[in-house]
Amino acid sequence: MKLSSLFPHLLLLFAIVTNLYWLYPETQAKYDLNDNVFAYSLALRTNEVWDTYCHSNPLTWWTCLVNLTDHWVEYWAQGYPLPHFYQHLPSILFVAIYKVSLLLSNSVTLFSIFKWSQFLYLSIFPLTLYWCGRKFGLDKQTSAFAGLLSTLISTQFLYGTDLNAVTWRGSGMTTQLLGMVILPLAMGSIYDSLLHNRSYARSALLLVFTFHMHLLFGFIASLSTLLLWGLIVLIRLIVLKSEVRSQKTENENGERKSDIKIQSSPIKLHHLASVLKLPTSNLIKIL
Repeated sequence: MKLSSLFPHLLLLFAIVTNLYWLYPETQAKYDLNDNVFAYSLALRTNEVWDTYCHSNPLTWWTCLVNLTDHWVEYWAQGYPLPHFYQHLPSILFVAIYKVSLLLSNSVTLFSIFKWSQFLYLSIFPLTLYWCGRKFGLDKQTSAFAGLLSTLISTQFLYGTDLNAVTWRGSGMTTQLLGMVILPLAMGSIYDSLLHNRSYARSALLLVFTFHMHLLFGFIASLSTLLLWGLIVLIRLIVLKSEVRSQKTENENGERKSDIKIQSSPIKLHHLASVLKLPTSNLIKIL
């Protein structure tokens, strides 16, 4: 295998290993600051609810799910059903990983799972950018550089997607960390579905996860989906119109007009008509 073909993978590996090395101190924190305190307290309360309502009896599973997603948090504003209004999937995810880890070792604590999960999610962030880039049609090298540069973004604590927003010494915005990790996966999958008319279930599932990880990122993904759909349809209309005009010109030079066919277009005329919810005859008039 040529070195040039390995270079993107080596670049991506370098980005991930570098994150693992420099962010490792995040796992050694004995207490948390800023928004992490809020996120961990929700995970702690979710763990209490899990122990109370979630048992091996299948008859209790629905009760378990209802209470995990909507329970009372007594230490928030003198008592408030916070998960009913706030994204609850991150807390459930931390607790689920904790319960699985207990099967392997009784010495594991929820706090250690909380910190190690944050550390690993942030470390693999370049991988999600690489996957998104590939789904958007970028070559491997460009996608790998996107992953490499993803964790080099820096601001003056503007609560974005940089390290200052999600690390221990920064704002510690845990749900935002999970949202920014899954958002590229959702956008890459959605673009792939819109362009190639496939994998809609995967895209819908990732979009749902994005909403439940971080509500704002969910809205970003939804609005971006509408924008991508509009751009794809517009480009295809332009391509089809150009091809129809070109073939009409050929017909005027001696070919029969009834032989007009759109062969090189990435989408069939009738399929585009179905996407636009227009009769094929009306679409032909537009073109």
